[in-house]
Amino acid sequence: VIDLTQLLYDDCPNFSGAPKFKITPFCTFEQDGYTTNNICTYTHQGTHIDAKKHFYPDGYSIEQIPLTKCMGKAYKIDVTKKQKGSRIELADLLPHKDFITKGAKILLQTNWSEFLPGQEYFLDFPSITIEASFWLAKQQIDLLGMDIPSPSSFDNEVTEVHKILLGADIVIVESLTNLKEIVTPVFDLIALPLLVKGLEGCPARVVAIV
Repeated sequence: VIDLTQLLYDDCPNFSGAPKFKITPFCTFEQDGYTTNNICTYTHQGTHIDAKKHFYPDGYSIEQIPLTKCMGKAYKIDVTKKQKGSRIELADLLPHKDFITKGAKILLQTNWSEFLPGQEYFLDFPSITIEASFWLAKQQIDLLGMDIPSPSSFDNEVTEVHKILLGADIVIVESLTNLKEIVTPVFDLIALPLLVKGLEGCPARVVAIV
């Protein structure tokens, strides 16, 4: 089992201006004889899943995502040759088209997670083009995961890329890590968000079974 999830901890990195992850003690051994904590988190903190509601007001929310979309056989595409500010293009996907089919779960490996915990992780990461997004939508895949914090780092494209993918009912899993530890292109994937009503996104625990 390979854990593809970023570790969460007090003040762990996030996009500039986003709320910080906080753990606050509630009960303590000294005062109560046991310990509990309060967790305060941004819904798009660390490894997380985007639901359609993220960009569509009437879209499905986290608890409405069919779990069949979030688990099953998955296929990893190595795009580690992509440099800072570069594009993940349709030409990068087409050699793998036999695996990018209806219901597929696809992960894109850039190794960008190696920039963590530095703030550079959130800047100028490789981005999926609009053309590639439309093509993925046309293939009717179930899930697209990536080890970058968003499908696009370009302000003028980030909304459109999200809307293309989510509009095709593709589950987006962002900010994965450890993808280089998956040594086989095909493996079993489990990506489960917390079951919280009405959210547009939520942290998730994601693992590969090889």
